[in-house]
Amino acid sequence: MQRESIEVLEDWFRWGFDHPYENLEGFAIADPDDPENSTAYRVGLIEQMAADAGLQLAQPPLRGMWSGGSDRWIGTQDLVVLERRH
Repeated sequence: MQRESIEVLEDWFRWGFDHPYENLEGFAIADPDDPENSTAYRVGLIEQMAADAGLQLAQPPLRGMWSGGSDRWIGTQDLVVLERRH
């Protein structure tokens, strides 16, 4: 996975995701009063959940238009593509 993609995705504080949620390591929210409004997952948590399901990342996550930092976006949300583990 490209290190640049991981570093940008994991820059939580830049985007305001500074509230841990229910002691779930690698997951945060932007607004404790409205936890479903904006959520963030660390790539490591996504990789772990995928591995637990027998999957892996097929490619580095594609950042959504919201990030303003990608020339390859397909929508406002991030996109994670998974495949069966080899």
